[in-house]
Amino acid sequence: MSYNIPAQSIFDRLPGGATPENADGWADLVTRLINNQTGFQKTTKLTPTDLGSTSENWNKFTLSAFAADLASYPKIEDQADYPRLTSVIESFPQGFSVYFSEVSGDVFLPVGYTGWYPVSEQVFDLLDKSPEKITNRGDMRPVEMTQDSYIYLFNYSIAAPLRQTEHSRSLINDFVKTITDLNVRGLAAVTVSPDGIRIAEKFGMTCSGQMTHMNDIENVYTKRFDL
Repeated sequence: MSYNIPAQSIFDRLPGGATPENADGWADLVTRLINNQTGFQKTTKLTPTDLGSTSENWNKFTLSAFAADLASYPKIEDQADYPRLTSVIESFPQGFSVYFSEVSGDVFLPVGYTGWYPVSEQVFDLLDKSPEKITNRGDMRPVEMTQDSYIYLFNYSIAAPLRQTEHSRSLINDFVKTITDLNVRGLAAVTVSPDGIRIAEKFGMTCSGQMTHMNDIENVYTKRFDL
């Protein structure tokens, strides 16, 4: 269930220590807090347009996305590092949302996030036809959005304790609506989990092959559209 709560109210009630210099330590703290919770009361979504103009709020948004990423992916090779994640969000902020849940003690925790951005036709063709030639997720870089872009689904995940709950359903439904409302020439995603594959198939994508990232083999899903 989603609630409209001002960004500042959420950021004021995050666990302490949320600074770029302490990104890894703070994300680890958030992950431990999430895993130790027995109840998540309210969930709300924030996007960069909700943040205002302060650099502190921007830092807390990117830190929250990073913490949600670590809480969603226990394997290091599946996690985004903070500098790269921040760079991607800064390159295409309108494609990213972070979901926060209220827990006991009047605290909010970042429990999930979604992200997408446009990629070049050349990158999409590789994902669609020759994914084995891609050896790093960082090769999929954002480009300028057009009326008929190719879209890379960067992430759609939620922390394990909230999977298969109303919170996860709200996140996925929001994401599906956002993507289906776009006028695009193609969709692509790289997924490492059964849940990720299920959501990719929900968009009508099929497996185009496999790529490698940090020596780990990952499934690539794509779909082309006739415009």
